[in-house]
Amino acid sequence: MGIMRNKANQGEELVTVVKFRKNMRPCKDTLNYTHESIRAVIPCWKDGNIFRSVKTGEEIAVYPDDSVRSLGRGTAICYADGTEMIYSKNWATMECSFIERGANQGATLRCFGE
Repeated sequence: MGIMRNKANQGEELVTVVKFRKNMRPCKDTLNYTHESIRAVIPCWKDGNIFRSVKTGEEIAVYPDDSVRSLGRGTAICYADGTEMIYSKNWATMECSFIERGANQGATLRCFGE
């Protein structure tokens, strides 16, 4: 359980790669992560054109039909294996990182498809 790396390296940003089912009109609402056309929601560290899974550290291929969305502070990522982390700011260091999620912290983003 857990995630591969809890904070961005220099020049990276946190995004979510959303992949859609073939032969189905993709959901254009960038706030909707539960639409039936979505087949995967994968939080990633983005460095230029390279996307690495927050969970596994593996490179994720991003195709023109995929949607790359910002993933902001206060968002909890939850995986089927029970891993729950929230992206938060440490006010002492002024850095954002993932911390283990406590009860009722942050909005939930269910992640799947990896």
